[in-house]
Amino acid sequence: MRNTLSVFAALLCMMAMLGSCRTSKQAQDTAMISPVTQTSENGELPTQNRVAQVLSMQGGWLTMQAGGDVQIGGQRSFSSSMQIKMERDKSIFVSLRPFLGIEVGRLVITGDSLFVIDKLHKQYVAEKVSLITGGIPATVSTVQDIFLGRAFLLGSEGDVRSLANKFKISENNGAVVLEPVKQPKEFSYYFNFSPQNKILSTSVKPNSGKAQTYSAQYSDVRTSVAGNVPGSLSISTQVNDAPFTLKIDYGKIRWNESVKTDVKIPTNYKRLPAKRLLGLLGN
Repeated sequence: MRNTLSVFAALLCMMAMLGSCRTSKQAQDTAMISPVTQTSENGELPTQNRVAQVLSMQGGWLTMQAGGDVQIGGQRSFSSSMQIKMERDKSIFVSLRPFLGIEVGRLVITGDSLFVIDKLHKQYVAEKVSLITGGIPATVSTVQDIFLGRAFLLGSEGDVRSLANKFKISENNGAVVLEPVKQPKEFSYYFNFSPQNKILSTSVKPNSGKAQTYSAQYSDVRTSVAGNVPGSLSISTQVNDAPFTLKIDYGKIRWNESVKTDVKIPTNYKRLPAKRLLGLLGN
């Protein structure tokens, strides 16, 4: 199966959302909602209490485990069942199992390290996470928040629920838009919620017209011990100037159980250069 590394490269687009705004052609994303600040009838802006209310729906969690399916659309099309495990602020483990539950590859992010293991071809990539993020301060926690449809604040290690004063709030066509007050120079990012405080999308919009836009759309938002969590997410962007989508559907999610992630690489596997993975991402 030649697509094993391609699938993991696609999953890493979740990280490239925050680090690849310097590349390629502007993507056309009709689903993205741009923040448009609106005032109430008395001319006052929404209060920080409303920001806190939205953020309060992001509950605490320690570990997450789920089965599910992943699909890629675009120049490379692929679908597979998968297993995912995460330990809050520490690790992400994704296992691809397209044939009768047999693992063909795995992606592990732990600390500042990234491992992609292709079992079919006995090859692997081992690099720093900064390979994907391009120096942007995205952490394991940031990627977990993208997987789980949660608002985050780049460069902050605190619980975002206690950082309501770091966000401004607006409304657009019925959606509630949370946007960090301080934005990177290269791009802006923001989060769209329903009036019921359920996540709709995360968007990254570059400040340069030559860079590409990323949007993560969320659906089937469920109430859980970790707050409101989507059952499905879809990344939309462009790779090599062509439309690209990545969709993940979660099965039953289990929270706060013991998890074990194995990053051991067999001695007979060939290490691939970082540029191989970057090439699959379209950089």
